[in-house]
Amino acid sequence: MNVNSKDLIIKRIINLEKKINQCDRCYSANTCMQKPALGKGDLEPEILLVFADSNRFNQNHNHILEIRSMIIDLLKIKTIYHTFLVRCQTRVCRYITNNPLFANKKKGFLSDEGHCLLINEPCTGALLEPGFDQIIACMSYIMEEVDVLRPKILILFGDQVAKPVLKAYGFFSPQDYLQGSKPLYVNGMRILVTVREKDFNKAWCQDLLHSFK
Repeated sequence: MNVNSKDLIIKRIINLEKKINQCDRCYSANTCMQKPALGKGDLEPEILLVFADSNRFNQNHNHILEIRSMIIDLLKIKTIYHTFLVRCQTRVCRYITNNPLFANKKKGFLSDEGHCLLINEPCTGALLEPGFDQIIACMSYIMEEVDVLRPKILILFGDQVAKPVLKAYGFFSPQDYLQGSKPLYVNGMRILVTVREKDFNKAWCQDLLHSFK
C-alpha cells in the first residue's frame, strides 16, 4: 500500500470515529452509556474481528490478546484489527430508572472513565445486551469500517453479529453460513462465523482453520 492510500484510510477512520463519538441515534432516557467502543489494530489488516459489543470479557486486554494470538498463530496471519457491531455499552442505573428528575439527561450520568457522576464512584449498573434498535442504528458504522479497511477475512463472533451483518450483505437466509456448511465470499473477502468471544478457544480456532481451507 502506498503512502497516499494509507493516509486516505487514516482520514476515513478518523472521520468514522468522529461520527461514532457524536452519534445520538440510541438515546435512552433511563440508561447510562460509556464513551463508544472504537476499533483497534493494524490499519492494513488481513483479518478483521467483529464482536457484538464492548463487554466485561473483551474489555480485558489479556483476553483480546489471547484471541488475536490464537488466530494469528493458526491462520498464519500477521496483521489483525478488532471492532464492534454495537458501539455504546448501556447500563441500567438504579438511581435514575423511572425518576422523572433525570428523564431528559442525555446519556445518563456516566463519565468516559465509567464513574457515576451522581455518587462519584465506579458504576455498578447492570450491563444490557445490545438490542435490535441499537444494532440497526450501528449497522452503517460497521459496514463503513469494513469498506475502509478491506480485510481479506472477516470473522464474526456469534449469531448476534453474524445474522445482521450477513443480511446487510444480502444473505437473507444465513442459517447455512452460521453452521459453517457453506463458504461465504463478498467482493473477494472471506467471511467466517464463530462463537461469542467468551466461548472462543483453541478448538473453535481449529474449526475456523478447517472452514477456511
